Amino acid sequence: MKIVIPSIGLYNFKTKTNSPVRIIAVKDMNGEIIYVRKFSPAVYKFSINFPVGGCYDIMSDNNTDIYIVSTEPLYKPYLPSLPITNFDGNHCSGKIIERAGFDGSPASINLQCGHIVVNEKFLAMPKYAREFILAHEEGHMSHESEDDCDYYALKKIIDNGGNISPCLHALNNVLSRNVNNNIRIKKFIDTINKLT
Repeated sequence: MKIVIPSIGLYNFKTKTNSPVRIIAVKDMNGEIIYVRKFSPAVYKFSINFPVGGCYDIMSDNNTDIYIVSTEPLYKPYLPSLPITNFDGNHCSGKIIERAGFDGSPASINLQCGHIVVNEKFLAMPKYAREFILAHEEGHMSHESEDDCDYYALKKIIDNGGNISPCLHALNNVLSRNVNNNIRIKKFIDTINKLT
């Protein structure tokens, strides 16, 4: 369903029928998925931050019609900054280098020059996941632990008007399942729960 978002803000939506939705996904004008959320239980109402106005395609699991009920200022819960634990004077250059055959993580940062190296797995991910991963890698310029870099990425996305749930979705889909990563995801969920 195409919908026009005239300006930045938190948009409150409702389904037009008595049919609740379990999954919502939003594509931008370029067809990039910028938002995804799974609801349990299913809902009739939900809210999404739009840091940029424009035309979007909102999809639900049952293709029910959705309409805007109201708008509010962007939802930006306060997240305090973390103390810097890994700073040697270098900054993230923001330069992204594609490297075919680079295995393992979809992205990695070179702490000497600040370039971020990405692989095919990264390039195939939805936009919201790529944004979270790039912010996470940027976090390594000032933080040592993976948990702190996850927090850094969450803070950066929220400070820029982004949504919380795609951050969790990105982290959850990038990490392989093992004890350490399950603990990492649990810590991330605990951080999110403190905000909502």
